[in-house]
Amino acid sequence: MAYGYMGWRGQGDTRYVKRVDSIEKPEEERQHANLNPIRIGNRGIPEFEWGYFGRGPRCLALSMLTDHLGAEAEARVYMEAFAMKVISALPTVPFNPSPSSDPWTARPTRWTLTEEDIDKALEEIKKSQDFRRRRAASLTPRRAATTRPSRLRQKQQGRTTRPRPR
Repeated sequence: MAYGYMGWRGQGDTRYVKRVDSIEKPEEERQHANLNPIRIGNRGIPEFEWGYFGRGPRCLALSMLTDHLGAEAEARVYMEAFAMKVISALPTVPFNPSPSSDPWTARPTRWTLTEEDIDKALEEIKKSQDFRRRRAASLTPRRAATTRPSRLRQKQQGRTTRPRPR
């Protein structure tokens, strides 16, 4: 049985993302677990989003890949490419139930991703020339941003750290 992920928009543009034990089972028999957002940087509260490329889709990609791969460090390697390739392509129609439908059960923009879908996308990302080039560039050691000596070294050498008057 393949597990997967389901997402949909609710009332007030609320976004729901759940891990489902089996996509093939009828909805009444499925076991759901909320997928928790993982903070990417130190900017605000992490929220899930999809249908474009930005901070929200990257947060969803990181949380989904961390759950799928089991390691946050490995998930961060593929986060950007996965968000651009998969998460940005998910449907993003706003919630607009008809007056006769029950607003709590109507989920017009539901999407699902199975573990096979995620594995296939990760294999395509790994084979991608652009991804390999960016990955290799991120692993090369970086030079110091400045070649100017530090203030401590300048003081030790007897040079002033203040600019000279002209």
